[in-house]
Amino acid sequence: MYASITYTDATTQKVEQSVEPVSKYIATPAAKTTPVISAPNATSFVYQGKINYNTCYDPYANPHNYSLSVYQQTLKDTFQYKTINAELGSLVSKTIGVVSAVLLTIFLAPETLVAELVLAAASSLGVNIVDGAFQKAFVKNYYVHIVYYKVKAVDSTNRAMTFDANRYQVALEGGGYSSTYYYEGYLPWRSNEVAYWLFCDFWTYNYPGVKNFS
Repeated sequence: MYASITYTDATTQKVEQSVEPVSKYIATPAAKTTPVISAPNATSFVYQGKINYNTCYDPYANPHNYSLSVYQQTLKDTFQYKTINAELGSLVSKTIGVVSAVLLTIFLAPETLVAELVLAAASSLGVNIVDGAFQKAFVKNYYVHIVYYKVKAVDSTNRAMTFDANRYQVALEGGGYSSTYYYEGYLPWRSNEVAYWLFCDFWTYNYPGVKNFS
């Protein structure tokens, strides 16, 4: 497997493009099973709260005060383990580029997250960086913690719709770095973005905005 990356040459400071073999930078630890399922049995739906919308109006100017009750079900909890393999003299920017390309096959990971991960991995092992290159070879495991959910929304007439959602977190094995949570799909439900999607799924009126979450 190869990754097409864009990186900054530490010597010339020019942005370059390269095709790199992923196996040169990333491996799957032999002792790890990918994915590791720690919660194979789905939980039942658990009530999370309510989205209360501002008043909206139908084409006849009749007011409507809508709300949605939100429930969440955990389907499974998985860990995908990978290993950063950095050779002596490897460019930091190239390593970040390849790790980023691999993470993008799992979820939409921002490049700032990847840079933090790679630099934390080097720092945890006492590896210095000079002129944008690692001064010592190192190997460090990291993992992507993925939780799969179902999100159910129910209106006042008991009309229900169910949607998929995932939560991601990237961390170094053994500690030293852990990212914030990243979401795909209908989470986090206490957000204006998800509230907007849900309103449009249930009703065809102009979106009135959120009054509050309760």
